[in-house]
Amino acid sequence: MKKKEVKEYQRRKQMSWSNIFYSNQRLDLLVIAISGAGIYACLEVLKFIAEEKTEAPTALLKIVGAVMIFAIISNFISQILGLKANNYDYLMSDQAGKDNCKFNEYDKKADQFTKYVGVMNWLSYISMFSGLIVLITFFAIYF
Repeated sequence: MKKKEVKEYQRRKQMSWSNIFYSNQRLDLLVIAISGAGIYACLEVLKFIAEEKTEAPTALLKIVGAVMIFAIISNFISQILGLKANNYDYLMSDQAGKDNCKFNEYDKKADQFTKYVGVMNWLSYISMFSGLIVLITFFAIYF
């Protein structure tokens, strides 16, 4: 490897370390906050329906709550996978100019975990938006 490439990987190593730290500390606050609010709304409406003995179906609200919980869980899993991806990227950058076998191994693992992060993020986003749409539709129909 050329010196320029090694320097680039050293820079990438530093950036990967920052990303590991960042991934470890953060959650996607928007998904967590909106899904948490959706769960709270479902629980409050279920409580209202039980107290007022209204005819609104509760099964739909329970499903929405479960979908919102899934959004939070999949978001959490994506954070863990992101940490793994950044860790392998860090290890790969550390191998620049050394062992090509390890370099390629870490590169493949980093790419693999990055793909998993993307899948889990999309599952989280789709779950959150689906839950919101159904919850808003429920309110529009029954209240």
